[in-house]
Amino acid sequence: MKKILLSLFVACLSFGLSAQSPELINYQAIARDASGNEIQNTPLLVSIRIATDASATTIVYEETHTPTTNAFGL
Repeated sequence: MKKILLSLFVACLSFGLSAQSPELINYQAIARDASGNEIQNTPLLVSIRIATDASATTIVYEETHTPTTNAFGL
């Protein structure tokens, strides 16, 4: 019985360790200007924030990147 419980505990512990969330958000978009044209070959500042409420008083996650768009605005 002890071996079964120990095996079950180790299996649950191993499963819990492999279920961690990634350290970033994977996202792709096309940057456009006010006229709807793609912003090509231009460095941008992209910031993503997740807040607890609509007023954004408490930020629970924030990620900032400085990508450069390609010829298609990606």
